[in-house]
Amino acid sequence: MSDAKVFVDRVLFDPNVGTCVVLLKESGTGRVLPIWIGQTEAFAIVMAMENIALPRPMTHDLMWSILQTTDIAVDWIRVHSMEAGTFFATMRLRTPSGEKDIDARPSDAIAVAVRAGTPIFVSEQVLAESVETGAKIPDDLKQIKEDFLANLPDEVFGKYKM
Repeated sequence: MSDAKVFVDRVLFDPNVGTCVVLLKESGTGRVLPIWIGQTEAFAIVMAMENIALPRPMTHDLMWSILQTTDIAVDWIRVHSMEAGTFFATMRLRTPSGEKDIDARPSDAIAVAVRAGTPIFVSEQVLAESVETGAKIPDDLKQIKEDFLANLPDEVFGKYKM
């Protein structure tokens, strides 16, 4: 099967379950794949999307810095399968010694891809399975940067709170 090229449409916070969802939208067709992720990963994705740099690097910033300083490029990421409601992804790295495929959680791979400006793909099988299982986005989700980030306790980010 082929892959669909997607982009991060938005990251939302679901207050009912206290978790976040990243919406991957297919270029052209508008099909959307929701992937529920942790708050830390959601924060990392939103920070990269908004080009916000903290005074100290977060984990995904550190990972991206390491890749850059060791002449390793991220060619693409691909969400390739879903098992028991868990998505699996691969990062294709181009290293001085050749191409390497690295297993990754989709949320981590997306956080790096947004920093790197790397294409994101989803297998047609994953998109089809998500449609077949009726994956739906709850109507009452709120944007993460308006709710989750804005309501973080001061001790989390102190003066850097948004």
